Amino acid sequence: RTVVVFRVHLASLLLFSIIVMGKYRLSYFNGRGRAEVTRLVFALTGVEYEDNRVEGKDWPAMKPNTPFGFLPVLDVEGAGQLTESIPVALYVADELGVGGKNAFERGQANMIVTHLNDLFGKAAKHHFAKEEDKAAALKELEACKTSTFGNLEKLLKTNNGGSGFFIGDSATVADLMLFNVGGDKNNMLGDSDFPLLKALAARIAALPKIAAWVAKRPESAF
Repeated sequence: RTVVVFRVHLASLLLFSIIVMGKYRLSYFNGRGRAEVTRLVFALTGVEYEDNRVEGKDWPAMKPNTPFGFLPVLDVEGAGQLTESIPVALYVADELGVGGKNAFERGQANMIVTHLNDLFGKAAKHHFAKEEDKAAALKELEACKTSTFGNLEKLLKTNNGGSGFFIGDSATVADLMLFNVGGDKNNMLGDSDFPLLKALAARIAALPKIAAWVAKRPESAF
């Protein structure tokens, strides 16, 4: 009788897993931008979601129906909407098992993702700066790159000498954020002198599910 109950319970869990896989809708413009780290989480975990790419002409009608008037927005079936890129990415990572294995690891992941997001913001500021403000914005960006990557290079080295991942022995959202900002198309690491971070970004790029996503995702300017 116990075996039968266990099998029924297991079947229920499997059914729940299947239901969960189809309950996410991520809305963002047709670019990588501030939604890409969440897409990378979905790619790494193999969980299905709707990648809703909003065209510029459709945004004015959609905007009033978003929580704060900007994207990305994550719709979670049966729960509601979330916005702000980092809370969305961290929520999805936690839900899908790559946000850290305990509260402290989740705190570490949040710390790293937030630190990298500050750098991402400096890059965006430089990109959109007026011509007369470009030089000052670039100086600010370069200083932030040196500081951020220097901090993270030292942090990475504390975990297995830097030969693995930021946290534990498997990839988390923190590693995906490093790949998104420092590697991939953004490539802020470039020819910088942070060998451990560059090697980590390359390891993430080589993960089969990440490589498959990068190969198949739509081409975009940003």
